[in-house]
Amino acid sequence: MKNAKDFAAIWRQGISKTPTVEREFAGLPCIARRLSLMGWAQAGKLPHFLVEIMLKAKAGEDIEIKTSDIAPEEFTALMDSQRDIVCEVLEMPKVITEDRELADGEISYASLVMNRPDVVAEILTWVRAGCPDVPVATKNGKGTTVETVSNFRKGGKRRAASQPRNDVRAVPEVSAE
Repeated sequence: MKNAKDFAAIWRQGISKTPTVEREFAGLPCIARRLSLMGWAQAGKLPHFLVEIMLKAKAGEDIEIKTSDIAPEEFTALMDSQRDIVCEVLEMPKVITEDRELADGEISYASLVMNRPDVVAEILTWVRAGCPDVPVATKNGKGTTVETVSNFRKGGKRRAASQPRNDVRAVPEVSAE
């Protein structure tokens, strides 16, 4: 790698290889990519109060959010982050925020929010659920599903073949009769 331009080109190639899935959001056919809310939080792309709510939810706390409890600047930051999430997730149609003539395959975010808020709501729900139907990249280059990964052993500890299983399964009794 010679310079920052080389790095930027390599970076863009990696982003373009992000696994996608064809799916519908409230009847709108789309091609969507995975978005990690935790990654966005770490990158500072989510409002601070929203990160606090995410952490409380992850800890299992009951959370009730009323828009009346959100300060105006927090509400604006929330709306901005929702817009950015929708724009990032949808590869097709491409969601744009600029006020300009639309090209083929593009849709205006303002138009989407005004005319199809159900699509926006479904996208945000899908992202909060972890984008479950987008394949997860594996070391061998093939993908697997989020559902498969979620079924992996908790803790990630391996046991030696000589160690006893902790989850001994019931063995049926055999009678001599």
